[in-house]
Amino acid sequence: SGLGFGLWIEMEFFSDKSKIVKKHPEWFLPSAHPDISYPKAWLPEVKEYLFRSAAEVIERYGAVYVKNDMNHSQGFQPEHLNRYQNAVHEIFTRLGKSFPKVVFENCSSGSLRAAVGMPGAFDLHFISDNADPLETLRITQGTMFRFLPGRLLHWFVGTAVHPEKGHRPSFAPGILIQPQAATWRRFAASDFDFAMISNLTGCFGISCDLA
Repeated sequence: SGLGFGLWIEMEFFSDKSKIVKKHPEWFLPSAHPDISYPKAWLPEVKEYLFRSAAEVIERYGAVYVKNDMNHSQGFQPEHLNRYQNAVHEIFTRLGKSFPKVVFENCSSGSLRAAVGMPGAFDLHFISDNADPLETLRITQGTMFRFLPGRLLHWFVGTAVHPEKGHRPSFAPGILIQPQAATWRRFAASDFDFAMISNLTGCFGISCDLA
């Protein structure tokens, strides 16, 4: 059928209860999330551990697609952040060379991962969880100043009915309901054609019930 197995991971997000954190607490720093730590990725032994852990999972499951999510902060000290991002770049550059047929997706994490050098380590860049069509166009316009359109990934998100919000079916032709940000806390009716077009400036993905 042409379908392959994909992995959605967050290889930099560690529970304080995990075996590796307990074994090597000196490898980690506390994050803004309670009971979560992130690795000192710039240390050679940590960098090697992260690479080998990802490589082992890719080989074990025969993954052809890997998305590395990012939902934590490494702080705002320039020197610290620079060392961390450089280490992540090195790890995924090495993974790309080790697995040339695997597609690696980068989560830009609100632009924390949208550095100019990141296309050298990742094949695709998911630029924002914000699915509002107007916001999608605005964010894409800014991102395209430094990223090629063919490297940008968008998700079209929409629904005719959203039960948890008490929506009623919309029978108006060409109208659907979309989130106005990254979640369904706020939503609005959108024109189907405009919503689709706003996501076509790059690689196109769908996150909805096509039926």
